[in-house]
Amino acid sequence: MRRSPLRRVSAKQSARLRIYAKLRVEYLSDHPACQWPQCPCLATEIHHRECRFKNLNVVSTWSGLCHAHHAEVHRHPAQARAMGLLK
Repeated sequence: MRRSPLRRVSAKQSARLRIYAKLRVEYLSDHPACQWPQCPCLATEIHHRECRFKNLNVVSTWSGLCHAHHAEVHRHPAQARAMGLLK
C-alpha cells in the first residue's frame, strides 16, 4: 500500500503564512529603521513582542529589528522586557 507523505505545514497555517509574508514586507517598508534605541541599522526581521502563534498577523505586536538586536532580545529577555520589546 502506497502512502503519501505528511504535510510539513497544515493548509490553515499555510494560508496564515501567506498573509504574514505580505504583511511583513509592508511593515518593514513602513518601518525601515531598527527599533532598538540608537541603532543606525535597517530593520531586517520582525520580532513578535507577544506570543507569535496567536499573534502571527497582528501587526500591533510587531517590532522591526536588525538581526543583531533581534538575537539580543532573545539572549537577554529581562532587558528586552524593560525596553518594552517583550511582554
